[in-house]
Formats: sequence, structure tokens, C-alpha cells
Amino acid sequence: MEFRVENSSQDKSEKVGRIALCIALILFVILCDQMSKWMVTELIMRNEQSDIVFNFWRWMIDPPVKPEYMSFEILPFYNIVLVWNYGVSFGMFNNHSPENALLLSGISAVIAFVLMLWMLDTKSKFLGIALALVIGGAFGNIIDRLRFGAVIDFIDVHAAGYHWPAFNLADSCIVVGIAAIIIHSVFIEGRNKNTKTNI
Repeated sequence: MEFRVENSSQDKSEKVGRIALCIALILFVILCDQMSKWMVTELIMRNEQSDIVFNFWRWMIDPPVKPEYMSFEILPFYNIVLVWNYGVSFGMFNNHSPENALLLSGISAVIAFVLMLWMLDTKSKFLGIALALVIGGAFGNIIDRLRFGAVIDFIDVHAAGYHWPAFNLADSCIVVGIAAIIIHSVFIEGRNKNTKTNI
């Protein structure tokens, strides 16, 4: 009986630690995503020095006027651009209507909430981290839509004249997170099921 109590206490402690790690990662992704967008829009893209918002928290609280499209070549295959994406990741469903921004924000919030429930329930730290990346990325883009009516995309990767649709840090976290979820489902969870079946 004592062993079960200790084991249950240890499991509970591990779960609390796992959830705390995932929530911290979500907040970290959101902060890094928003800071990267602030640096691109204010410190790189602004034409007039007097219009630059040097304070990140002021930029978060009081959204400035959106700068126009600009592009800076960094490497032969990589540019920093400023694209206002009114659709979803990588420019899909790019509709300029305010209703579209609210609709996409609502859909993203519902998906993020469902993933949050999954993250809180999972016993796998790997899967929890993967879900946290997706949730953090989703909230990063939701914040943009609610503040500006569009998502700030600024990473432009290209080769031989062909450009991948512009994206941002939040999109990258979503893609990495989804890839990790697939890896977990196919290789880790699948291997565990096969092991149990063989036993």
C-alpha cells in the first residue's frame, strides 16, 4: 500500500512538472514570436526614424500604424520581408475582410483549446512539448489578427527565382510541432503498441 501511495505521489509530481514545462514553453514561443515581429516591423522596416516604437511593451499595448511592404536581402536564398497575411499559414485563404480575421482567430482558438486539453492529459513529455509548440505558434498568430487584422510574416526563403510563401516564427513552431506529433504517433506510440502486442 505504501508503495502505491509513493508511486501515485511521484506520478502527480511528474505531471505537474510536465505541465509547467509545457505552459512555460507556450509563453516562451509567444514572447519570441511577438518580439521577432516587433523587431522586423519597428527596427528594420520603418522608414521614418521618429515613427519607430523602440519599446516592445508599448508596441504590444498600443498597435502602431502598419508599415508598407518592404524587402531586404540577407543571403542569396533568404530575405527579410514584411507581408501582412490576412489568411492562414503561408498565405492561404488571404482575404482582407475584418470578418475573416475574426473567423480565423476563432477557429485557431478552438483548435488551440482542444490541443491544450490533449497536452494536459498526455503522459508523454515529448508529445507535450510538441503540442506546446503548436499552441504557442497558434496564439502568436491569433494575437496578430486581433491587433492588426492580419498576421505579420517576414521570412522569405527562395531559390532559382521561386519563393516559398513568407512565414514567421509562429508558423515555424507550428510546423515543427506537427512534425513532432506525427513522429510520436508513428514511431514512439506505434513502437510501444507493437511491444505490448508482442508481449
